[in-house]
Amino acid sequence: MVAETANGLRRRALCIGAKCSLPNTERDAGEIHRRLINPTLGCCDEPGSKLLPAIKKQGDWQDAANEFFDDWSSKDLLIFYFSGHGNFKHGIYHLQFGQTKRECVSIEAFWANLRSWGVQRAILILDACYAGAAKSGDSTIQDISIPDEGWVILASSGESQMSDGSPDHPLSLFTSHLCDVLDQGNATCSGEQWLALEHLRDQINVRLKSRPSSFGQECQLNIKQANGFRFHLALNKAYGSQSGIFSGKHEVRWERLFLRLPLDVELQNHLKSFLDEMQRQVVAQFEVQLQSRVRDYKQLIRTNIFFPDYRDGTEFEPYVLCFGEHLWVGNYSDKELQIEFLPGQGATGQAFQTGIITTTLVHYDNRGKILNPQFPLTSDQIQQVSPDLQWIISIPIMVDSIAVAVLNVDGLFPMSKRFLSSLPTRLSPHVKLFATLLKELPRVTLKLLIQDNLP
Repeated sequence: MVAETANGLRRRALCIGAKCSLPNTERDAGEIHRRLINPTLGCCDEPGSKLLPAIKKQGDWQDAANEFFDDWSSKDLLIFYFSGHGNFKHGIYHLQFGQTKRECVSIEAFWANLRSWGVQRAILILDACYAGAAKSGDSTIQDISIPDEGWVILASSGESQMSDGSPDHPLSLFTSHLCDVLDQGNATCSGEQWLALEHLRDQINVRLKSRPSSFGQECQLNIKQANGFRFHLALNKAYGSQSGIFSGKHEVRWERLFLRLPLDVELQNHLKSFLDEMQRQVVAQFEVQLQSRVRDYKQLIRTNIFFPDYRDGTEFEPYVLCFGEHLWVGNYSDKELQIEFLPGQGATGQAFQTGIITTTLVHYDNRGKILNPQFPLTSDQIQQVSPDLQWIISIPIMVDSIAVAVLNVDGLFPMSKRFLSSLPTRLSPHVKLFATLLKELPRVTLKLLIQDNLP
């Protein structure tokens, strides 16, 4: 199974973004989570994995972790990712799960918690200042005697180095490079199915030197494993790419619950009523906050629902996101209604794949062409989007921690980023009701068999 290694270990990802002054933590966690649950890359069990992109308090982390580890098996492999502040208190290294240092957890307490939750093997990826100091807390698991037991730490910087938050880029410097290396694989070792951790470290450091951090950070790798057992973070995307002779097949099975399309008429009517109500709620928010009814906001605010359609997906792009049938409110052109997004593409694709709400203003170049580096579109998609579009909010509809649809609210008039960012919170009760409705729908399990020619 895709969620198991060759040794039968179930792979489970827990990705944390600490809500703090750093600009990239939410998107960092989302991008790593997306890759870890990818059946052709990180191979983690999607239902058994969890993304927590905006942890605000130490207590929130503790509650979420207790729930996550409640069904933990001694045969599970933990892949833990953290993006946030790291600092020292009284000479002891801490991870900061929130805005202030009061939300810190000492690395000794963190290791002790892992042991108390029954974790015997783990890969920790820490994107935080002084992350290399995390190895100093391993005294609680020094006695490694169980076969296949052990841990790995991939740290964004040394124990005396800060890590670059890269405010001018969507991801932190370390996480950006890590994503690049995972996506490219290692073509020089195309006969290796798994990507070596040493390759990850070395290639991240090559990139750090070519695009130097102002802090001079260097990625660190620490490994402690019993009996020479090797854990791996991801499959090698270049596996088999150099071979001219093929004599075998690699099978990966992927299971995911999804809504059965097309939806029946009664359900469509329910969802259309929901969109009407959502538009009304957004219009009311604008009228109250802006204290103006001069503009006809109902004509300028649109709502829609995108669903994943798996019928025409390919083996590596198993679905496309498209408009739900008749599930839009507002003025959409025929061209707009035909638009589709691949996994992670555009604000809609990003929201669906990461499970994170995306709020973005639409930017245009001097020729009126849409130019959004954060959520790039193809030239065909740009031609399909309304030339009057000014902003968009994409809200993933989550059922059992898995996105099953995306609610989009967009506007044909300018609006401030600050006010726009506050809207999802105001609409949250309505979105939860929508998720409850979708939870009751019939779903089917897709089993995807990927066959790669391998030497």
